[in-house]
Amino acid sequence: MQLLVYFGIVAGLGRCLAWTVSPPDAVDCAPRAIKNAVAGALTAGAVAISPAFAAGDVLAGEQVFRNNCAACHAGGQNVIMPEKTLEKDSLEKYLTGGRKPESVVYQVTNGKNAMPAFGGRLQEDDINNVASYVIAKSDAGWETDSTVSTVVQTTGLVSSTDRGNRVGGDVLSGEQIFVNNCAACHSGGQNVIMPEKTLEKDALDKYLAGGRNKDSVITQVTNGKNAMPAFGGRLSEFDIEDVASYVISTSETGWR
Repeated sequence: MQLLVYFGIVAGLGRCLAWTVSPPDAVDCAPRAIKNAVAGALTAGAVAISPAFAAGDVLAGEQVFRNNCAACHAGGQNVIMPEKTLEKDSLEKYLTGGRKPESVVYQVTNGKNAMPAFGGRLQEDDINNVASYVIAKSDAGWETDSTVSTVVQTTGLVSSTDRGNRVGGDVLSGEQIFVNNCAACHSGGQNVIMPEKTLEKDALDKYLAGGRNKDSVITQVTNGKNAMPAFGGRLSEFDIEDVASYVISTSETGWR
């Protein structure tokens, strides 16, 4: 950096002494030369020391994607803004900064619109990994993406006889469905998009259409609302009943 400043000043002063500026400007030439040299060195130095994107682990990125992104982006789609998918053409058109890993890293870190920021929730390596995975899949195509099945249905954990007889929902099954489909935005009963509308008891009493009861949760999970996608075509009725039972139960006992 010091060498950049030094050579910049030498070049600038040389220009002044060579009278390549008009005489009226000559008095101010030296200070301007010094100022410009420092500014130029800072710019060049910033470029030189800014870290390059560290190519991530695509396989590790797939797992990060499953656990944090697939509820809204399974198969490279976007359940909230359907035109803004993770397909190659869409990323080139809509992603700020263009379709490259650095742009994905920036958006995952900082969030945008209804997408929450993951900068305080994922490690830097995790974000690099998921960015590499998204770019790799946008190149290869999402048609065979295994994360499509990440919207986990757990009806197989309960026998068909039990499913036919039960009316209350299975809280343990609901917890697993919640972890795999809801926790990206609602971990710990919180709400990363609309922070006041949590899954805490008082917030559900205040904000949930129909009041804090299982049927109201079932309706919202099934149909979606605002930025929350609809899971009616993605989870079975039993799964939605289970996750609703889990939400109501945990709002009573407290989210930890």
